[in-house]
Amino acid sequence: MTSAERIQYLANVLYFFPKENPELVQSALFTQICNTLEAEETEVLKAQQYHQEKGFKVTPVGIFSRQVSNLEDMLLFAFQHEQLDAVDKKVLLSFSKTLGFSQQQIQMLASQSRERLLQQTQWEACWQCGTQKLRSFRFCPECGAHQKHTIALLESQKKQSPCFDPKKNKGLCLAFDQDIHSDVLLHLARSAPKYQEIAKSEQAGEHLWSFATWPQQKILDALPLATQLSKQSETQRGVYIEGVPQPWERCFAFLDCLQQRQCTYHPAEHCFGLNTDSPNIWGCQRAQLNWDKDASWLCDGQFESEQVFCLDKAKINHRLQTNLQNYHLCPFLQLKKIEHMLSQLPEKILIDQKNWGYQKITKERPGAITLDKPQQFAIGVAPLQFDEAQLWIKKIFEPMW
Repeated sequence: MTSAERIQYLANVLYFFPKENPELVQSALFTQICNTLEAEETEVLKAQQYHQEKGFKVTPVGIFSRQVSNLEDMLLFAFQHEQLDAVDKKVLLSFSKTLGFSQQQIQMLASQSRERLLQQTQWEACWQCGTQKLRSFRFCPECGAHQKHTIALLESQKKQSPCFDPKKNKGLCLAFDQDIHSDVLLHLARSAPKYQEIAKSEQAGEHLWSFATWPQQKILDALPLATQLSKQSETQRGVYIEGVPQPWERCFAFLDCLQQRQCTYHPAEHCFGLNTDSPNIWGCQRAQLNWDKDASWLCDGQFESEQVFCLDKAKINHRLQTNLQNYHLCPFLQLKKIEHMLSQLPEKILIDQKNWGYQKITKERPGAITLDKPQQFAIGVAPLQFDEAQLWIKKIFEPMW
């Protein structure tokens, strides 16, 4: 970055500093940002003066990755306000849209900035040895001393919390053992519409567990917590749907795919695989039924004649149901539209060598037909272009598109 770009970058961040907390300019957070930019002291001073000038405007500078980092740093300090005013919200939204971010991507960045803020600020010194540690630690990692306020909280929860039976809890419930020692998890869990902390008796003794519940239709709001819990041990987390315990992977196998989607310039293109060499018509790459010349699902059926292939839609539907069963909670998976797409596929496909050709093999097998060329057999159909499929996608998935 040039000197002018570093000054603008820092001025953008300083614009969001809470006026009621000016000492943040000297904070470790801001120093870390300056060090990352390798900003000189004179550049920091110029940025402090520049952002206070009349007519100053928050402006993206540098390459795209720097602009994203700038937005993350601005959000970091914006969240330290007791309440962000409408003007500042508008500035942040305008900056985000300049980068081409969707509403979901903006929400994801905001969530990550909140987590980063908590990780940087929720520390305290051990009462016995002075070692810096997270507030939620029940024991000091250095000297092992019990942290009295955490123990007191556990005892209080044992006495005051009502009996909580997850099986009677409606919606999507995420649970975790607070021995994980994470203020980030606690912050995310306590933002849920329904939250409880319950002391549970286990073989290793008393453990304090958190239970955070969202309506299933609000699963997007639960994903920041689910993403963090996916990094934890299976014995220290749990998930319930409508009161029924579920295997974690059965519910959240889609998280890695979702993160890739959020990083795509046009998120819908990720779902349809349009940014890859293997597009699909289902709106989900995990369906594994791609629009390829060698797609095995386009061999599901039988030849009515040498020029006509009849699709076995029941078998194709079975493939879809099997492949998508671990992704059913993905908020962008549209099962009804997938059913509609399947119904729109032609019952019979005409092999005209323009839109459709043959899938060929060199050894005969049941169901294959013999072609004119020696030692060539057709086992299914191969799409030769994607134009017609794109029209189906835009018609059926139009709101998403």
